Amino acid sequence: MKNAGLRRKLLWLAVVVVASGSVLTIAGTAANDPDADRWAWGTGDVPGQAITLDRAALGSLEFSDAVTSASVRELVATTTPGDRFALLAARDINGKVCFSAVTTKVWGGFSCMNDLAEDKAFIHYSASGGSSLGATEWSSTVGVVRGDVRRLVGVTRSGVETGIALNQWRGFGYRSTSFAHVLTALRAYDEDGSLIQETPVG
Repeated sequence: MKNAGLRRKLLWLAVVVVASGSVLTIAGTAANDPDADRWAWGTGDVPGQAITLDRAALGSLEFSDAVTSASVRELVATTTPGDRFALLAARDINGKVCFSAVTTKVWGGFSCMNDLAEDKAFIHYSASGGSSLGATEWSSTVGVVRGDVRRLVGVTRSGVETGIALNQWRGFGYRSTSFAHVLTALRAYDEDGSLIQETPVG
């Protein structure tokens, strides 16, 4: 994937996550914080489908991410050429919910949301590439929305708006195999139809 110009990015709070290396956290916020409630799932469990991890993934969790292996779930998955692109959720040793985007070839670390991040309506990870370095001929995006998001729309390079479905855990996935259909932005709307977040993709 790296030879095809794959770019795996957390396109959300890039300054906080990438530049400073800070860890994001969902839990442990003020009791009256409405954004914290919107990021809850109401079941007490990590959202998603239980998965089986191989030994290498288990080692990564236990020694670098401090995420409990038994809590790892898959929220949503799509594909890249010749691979699978999934969004995982898990709890760390302090009970906080964290997310990671992974493929069968690349295991990404988990990041957890902090108080500064909970006003975001969604998070997403994207991968893209092509037949030569720097070319963008396909893209895949996975993510998860906050509880008050009722509609998610993607904007493509050709300027077309396309609705993106949410699953039962509020996860979403999008895949394009042509340059014109590559996403350039994601827009989230609440139940009143008001735009609550627009974020570039790519």
